[in-house]
Amino acid sequence: MRTAPVGSILLVLVTLACTGSPPGSPAQEQSRQHILDATQAADTVQVSLGEAVRVHPADLILRFEEVVGDSRCPATVQCVWAGSLTARLTIGLAAGGSMEAILESNGAAGTSSTSAGGYRITLLPDVSPPAGEQGRYRIALELRRR
Repeated sequence: MRTAPVGSILLVLVTLACTGSPPGSPAQEQSRQHILDATQAADTVQVSLGEAVRVHPADLILRFEEVVGDSRCPATVQCVWAGSLTARLTIGLAAGGSMEAILESNGAAGTSSTSAGGYRITLLPDVSPPAGEQGRYRIALELRRR
């Protein structure tokens, strides 16, 4: 029986380590950067479903994980109640650690928010696609310094 030299095995391992993560791994998730407007007390960040946005200088990472519920009334229908959208987010701090937040937008009735990294994060009613339409969800989050 013949064995491979240790140097050959190490070369293969180093090559595999340098080729990057396998498809679908967290290292290859869709992400982008957003710079907050320092002249404003609050700024809005758009986040698509499955996307992670690194927010500077807040050092927050906002990831829109899933739509927990969407009972919004389609624009073509007259409803007694406008409905709401509930989203689950992961909020990571660049310094380490993360938290999960469930935020709800009730249209004109109000929205919910959470705090992280010195900011108040509020889910705004600006959600796409509009109720009743197909497409990838995109939410708007307001970040306000506390």
